[in-house]
Amino acid sequence: LEADEARYLADDFFSWTGRAQLVVCFFPFVSSHPTLKWGLPLEFASAGQWIQSIERVLTSQGYAVVVHHLDDEEKIFDEVRLKIKSSLKLLNRKVLTNELVNDGRAFISLYQLK
Repeated sequence: LEADEARYLADDFFSWTGRAQLVVCFFPFVSSHPTLKWGLPLEFASAGQWIQSIERVLTSQGYAVVVHHLDDEEKIFDEVRLKIKSSLKLLNRKVLTNELVNDGRAFISLYQLK
């Protein structure tokens, strides 16, 4: 990815029709509890919708970096990814520790579109 190709778009990711070599998702809502806690409608709490949208947007062999703030959210994302036979292949996963994140931990995963 060339530096002049990188950009940030403020848009509805679930309906965006563009393409990208890299998708970065910070704290996507994939379950009801955190979604409702933030005051968002339940329609935003869909791991399947996140996964399908990432797959739709990524170019061939593109990458997705997904950061979850709870280990339960990460588990839900992975369970749904396997259940729907997603084309996202997990390449690497790390636990990040920092006093600024929830309980001092965040979970970062790197996926590639098969």
